[in-house]
Amino acid sequence: MLPRRRPHSHAIPRGLPGFRDFEEAQELRKHRFYIFVIAALAVVGFLSQGSATAHRADSTPARLGIGDLTGTNAASPSSTATLNGYSVALASMTISVQQAAQQQQATQAQQTAQQTAQQTAQQQQAAQQQQAAAQQAAQQQQAAQAAAPSSLSDDFARLRQCESGDNYSDNTGNGYYGAYQFSASTWQGLGYSGLPSDASPAQQDQAAQQLQAQRGWSPWPSCSAQLGLS
Repeated sequence: MLPRRRPHSHAIPRGLPGFRDFEEAQELRKHRFYIFVIAALAVVGFLSQGSATAHRADSTPARLGIGDLTGTNAASPSSTATLNGYSVALASMTISVQQAAQQQQATQAQQTAQQTAQQTAQQQQAAQQQQAAAQQAAQQQQAAQAAAPSSLSDDFARLRQCESGDNYSDNTGNGYYGAYQFSASTWQGLGYSGLPSDASPAQQDQAAQQLQAQRGWSPWPSCSAQLGLS
């Protein structure tokens, strides 16, 4: 009977010394393998999640709400700081726009005030020019009357004598009054009130000279023709 050959397997039989160490080594290898697989899966999942987040960030526009700007909906301190920065920037832009609008309103108000002041100055200047022109005309008229020759005074004296007999209170009821026989309409047209016959001699002389300066001797056609006044 042949002797029994020893198997060629390198496995260490159970029960022999060192077998327990071999089993522990096998278990340690398994654990290491499992840890490696789990780590690899975690890395792949992290990369996939990062790619999906980047894709969503590129394809979907960011929407910020009131809570986002104030930081009440922030998920982390860094996002809170970023959104608070957005809020500060937006507030700064709003303040800048308001300041620009206020400055524009102030400029427009200043321009309007300047235009109003300029128009007022122009109106005052025009009024002063008109007043000066009126005063100059009055002075010229007074100078002309003062410089009237004595012969003109004689002409008015003869005219009074012809018209009314040199009677300043003449009122015959024919519609003509005073020494120069003014009609009521002519008297009032010269700027006087009442009746010529009730006015003083000096006022009637002044009115006659004023009328003669405007129209010549034509208001007294009959007497001027008789006296040779032209």
